[in-house]
Amino acid sequence: VFEKTHRFQVEEVLLLDGDTLALISFASCDPARHSSAKRVTPTVHRLALGLRDEEGKINESFDLPEQRNAIACAGSFVNLVAVVRGRPSELILADLEFALRRIEDRFREQFKKKGTPLLYTLQPYLEDCLLIQAPASAA
Repeated sequence: VFEKTHRFQVEEVLLLDGDTLALISFASCDPARHSSAKRVTPTVHRLALGLRDEEGKINESFDLPEQRNAIACAGSFVNLVAVVRGRPSELILADLEFALRRIEDRFREQFKKKGTPLLYTLQPYLEDCLLIQAPASAA
């Protein structure tokens, strides 16, 4: 369906520490995964392997199994990674960058203090990212 309609769906959004790539917070469309950090841990490890190139720079996008893509935005303190089903448009990057700037601006002081627990505090901000979708075609 996503291929034929050229639509996409943001399935999960993860916020990873900029230095260690450790999970800070996440949101998922799957209620079972959304309620348990243990269930997203294997995904975090898989994403961390593809997130940086050989030079240590963040890959803005890379392919995942099951016709999904990872879209990444690097911030000053954290990296925002979205798992997207379907073919994402250029607009998704602007929306994700806006969400990342909003989170970093709001929680800058907490990010400076390493180890501050923000899992549940940040989830509503990441849940907003799950609503990002391709605009309907004009046809």
